[in-house]
Amino acid sequence: MLSCLVTDITNALENGWEKESVQEIVVEDLTLAEDPQEAYQRFFRIGHVTEEKTGPRNGLVVTVLVVHRFYALPKELRAEFPHS
Repeated sequence: MLSCLVTDITNALENGWEKESVQEIVVEDLTLAEDPQEAYQRFFRIGHVTEEKTGPRNGLVVTVLVVHRFYALPKELRAEFPHS
């Protein structure tokens, strides 16, 4: 299992990927992070990002978003998942 600790979603989606079947991404202190809207769209399509970074699309990605205040999160991350 690969574990990656970052401070924003953009960094989490770009760095720390290896060819492992289980990935763990911890975004520490997301409360004040300022990610562009496209980072949230990519985050909700983590399967595609996994395939892009590691090859196979099957596997497990565990994401942990650490915040100090839930309502300080961008609405996209605390609302329902977008439908495509």
